[in-house]
Amino acid sequence: MNVITQADVAIGYTALLFYLAINGENLIALNPTIFAEIGSLTWLTFRLPYMQLTFMFNILPYKLTILDYQGSWSIDEKTHFC
Repeated sequence: MNVITQADVAIGYTALLFYLAINGENLIALNPTIFAEIGSLTWLTFRLPYMQLTFMFNILPYKLTILDYQGSWSIDEKTHFC
């Protein structure tokens, strides 16, 4: 039996920016997200006399969202935001 494991830690972000019109008001919406992930890729190999069986496990057990913000601002009235 042979076991190979590759583990990694990743930090990433997404920033979605879009336009929408609701009730006659023009809005710009922003949705930035920052996240961290910990995962592993494992191969488990069994060697038999006439064959070799390999199983692959792709595991992403932990995902932590550090920042998840949603905001919108009015293009028409600069003081309207949320």
